[in-house]
Amino acid sequence: GAVAGLHLGGFVLGYFGPRLLGYSKEVSRTVSIETGMQNSALGVVLATRNFADPLTALPCAISATCHSIIGSSFAAVWRLQSAAKDRARAEGSP
Repeated sequence: GAVAGLHLGGFVLGYFGPRLLGYSKEVSRTVSIETGMQNSALGVVLATRNFADPLTALPCAISATCHSIIGSSFAAVWRLQSAAKDRARAEGSP
């Protein structure tokens, strides 16, 4: 729950922050994905280098899996929305 909440918060704030500052949807989507997918790999490296127990890297590995799933889902939904909008424009719909 906490890991998913952390990454979802990053994705949501990463999207709406730039939108509030007047950036386009495309820029906001990029910032969202970049913000939501931060530092899990770094956490794995730091945990394995600084602690003898390899299980210290487990939360970071779970976090990396979580942000990969969430980020890929957002990217897929946004891509499908863009494709549908492009088709509608090509067909002459508003």
